[in-house]
Amino acid sequence: MKKVFFVFAILAALVIGAAAFAAEEAKVPAELKAFDFLDFAKTDLLHDLHPTAKLEDATAEFDKRPVNTLEHTTVARVEVFYKGWMNKHSMKAEIKLMDTDAGKMVFAEVLADSNAGKNLTGAKIAGRWNLLSDLGWK
Repeated sequence: MKKVFFVFAILAALVIGAAAFAAEEAKVPAELKAFDFLDFAKTDLLHDLHPTAKLEDATAEFDKRPVNTLEHTTVARVEVFYKGWMNKHSMKAEIKLMDTDAGKMVFAEVLADSNAGKNLTGAKIAGRWNLLSDLGWK
């Protein structure tokens, strides 16, 4: 009897977890779901901060999945793993996507970077709002 109850409890927890995940996904507007946070982080943002990093070897994963924080703003936390000249590195960034009258805008804030010797003052993307169309995104 205890085994049946245990299996039932596990199944119930899985169903509740799936429903909660679906509810979070439903909060993100459809026009903002089309943006690929992971691809943006491992191509545009990584190249902006570390131009010599090998982009083809970089991988990215969500540290915090995209969630709608305001009516037209979606925020995700992404971690990028990349190979530098001699060592493997990682970078954690928070990426905000906002739908405005001028178009979709993106803001990337670097939270941590194991290759911290880089001066971010020359960055064109990190630390400022950018129109996605100016960066070559649709």
